[in-house]
Amino acid sequence: MSAVAWTFWPALKADFVNWDDPVGIVENTHIQGLDPARLKWMASTTFLGPYQPLSWLTLALDHEVAGLDPHAFHRTSLLLHIVSAIAVFLVAFRLYRVVPGLPQHGIGCIAAASLAAALFALHPLRCESVCWVTERRDVLSGPLAFLSLYFWLGWARPGVERGSRTMYGLALGAFALALLAKATTVAIPVFLVILDVWPLDRWRALGWKRALTEKLPFVALAGLISLVAIGGQQGADALLTLERHGIVSRAIVSTYAVAFYIGKSLVPVGLSPIYTLPPEPALRAAAYLVPAFIAVGLTVLAWLVRRRVPAVWWAWCAYLVALAPVAGVLQVGSQIAADRYTYIASLPLALLTAGGALWLVTRIPAARWPVVGVGLAAALALGIAARSQSHVWRDSEALWTHALSVDPQNPTANENPGDFLGKRGQAADDPQTALLFYQRASIHLEKAAALRPHPRRHYNAAMALWLLAELEPAKREEHLEAAERHLRAGEQLAERARIAVKPAQMLLHAHVQRARGELPDAIHRTDRAVRAVPSDVGARVFLGELLMEVRDPLAVDVLRGAEAMAPADGLVKWRLAQALAMTNDLAGARIKAEEAQVRLANSPAAAALLPEIEAFLATGGRR
Repeated sequence: MSAVAWTFWPALKADFVNWDDPVGIVENTHIQGLDPARLKWMASTTFLGPYQPLSWLTLALDHEVAGLDPHAFHRTSLLLHIVSAIAVFLVAFRLYRVVPGLPQHGIGCIAAASLAAALFALHPLRCESVCWVTERRDVLSGPLAFLSLYFWLGWARPGVERGSRTMYGLALGAFALALLAKATTVAIPVFLVILDVWPLDRWRALGWKRALTEKLPFVALAGLISLVAIGGQQGADALLTLERHGIVSRAIVSTYAVAFYIGKSLVPVGLSPIYTLPPEPALRAAAYLVPAFIAVGLTVLAWLVRRRVPAVWWAWCAYLVALAPVAGVLQVGSQIAADRYTYIASLPLALLTAGGALWLVTRIPAARWPVVGVGLAAALALGIAARSQSHVWRDSEALWTHALSVDPQNPTANENPGDFLGKRGQAADDPQTALLFYQRASIHLEKAAALRPHPRRHYNAAMALWLLAELEPAKREEHLEAAERHLRAGEQLAERARIAVKPAQMLLHAHVQRARGELPDAIHRTDRAVRAVPSDVGARVFLGELLMEVRDPLAVDVLRGAEAMAPADGLVKWRLAQALAMTNDLAGARIKAEEAQVRLANSPAAAALLPEIEAFLATGGRR
């Protein structure tokens, strides 16, 4: 297992990445404790889509031990992956002992099981699951699912091993825990059926009724979790409807994904955190249809050799079953494929490959050392490639730089670097550094919006341009005009897609329009934002400022409402004082200005306002 640790050691020095880690872990207060309220949330939530209470619990335990130290989270993920490798070895060793034509014991079984574990654990396709903290669910559900298979193989050999009923209970318990870590392990009951048909041959010995009956508890658990998981994805608006993604497209994506994963398993290059689902018309192109036909051809070939080489057919069936929940039949999210989806599905391929090597050595003893040499070389090559891929996940910049090198036209791979560059601009110590970050961010964000238009992408591009307008006076009008263009495009897209425009988008648009002198439109949008989120004090203050600019007395009522919501806010009181002065209520204005002066006296952020307030009081509020 030291080989697994060496391969993924770079992950231990990695940071969180802006690919669900911030919202799911860093900013998620629900996992920052183990009190009853938080435990209840973990047990019931489908936050971000998946149902994964056990995964949330392990993340909370990491936080309990080390706070938000990313190295602690990565360390746990690596340890769990090592356990996965051990579990694969155990499954392989127990399985090979019941496969017809393979030796029942001896060094051959151990060597083949070790090769299966290495092919699984050291493959570069595992990097996403191991090195991305958000994917804790893979490295947690994986060993539990594999142990469920291991225990089932113990139960399925009555008279050979003692305590078979205990083995059944352990198999069911491990499966239940795997489901609570990640719902896509629902494929395990079908794995059990496949094992019963071949190589155990229990299907015929027991009769299909009895064989199915003993699977019913597994099927019931899988069905229950499936319903919860599908509901969670629908609630997160991640599950594409048939209107957005038709049956023909789903069939193409599903078959394409099968061939895609086979290709990446054989030649693991060009791996990326996001393989974007293209628009429906593009799916009819040869780039997607040819792999789809290859997948169909491989299935037909496996069927044709099923009698002569049953291992190929049944391993292929298990592979397809494992991919079924994530291969596009139920299309979740905007990706056509993902490296992490191979975590469970890779098991049948690893078992088949290592088992085939053992069969070859058994049939041709002279091939022993060449096979051993090839196996060691393959494991070494995979480990070196996976270690290199692990470095890609060290931080957001490395991740998206790599993703752009794989596909410069990927909209998400442009959008996400725009996000972290914008955050670096906000944290910059001087305006010039901030300007450089915002310039780089705007390039990526505008490209993302152009590649795959979406209201969110247009909003993000507009935000970067708005910030640039503040820092680059010479190009202020140019940036404001571009921001306005993106905001209008986003609104039009949202209207066509029946997506509600978020209050934050309305407020940004209002700020841009105010800067461009379009006050009536700015007032209208701000009023909509206030109505959408009545508790937003900042939006109310901004609306009051806009109304004062057009000398509308309604500003007083709006700002009084803001003051009622935030009675200790000095800025709100100061804006109310200005509004009262505008309506010639000088006595009331003076009272509010004095209250504001007291509230803001010890606020470094409000230091610039104090001279303005003092001047206001000195003149009695007269202009």
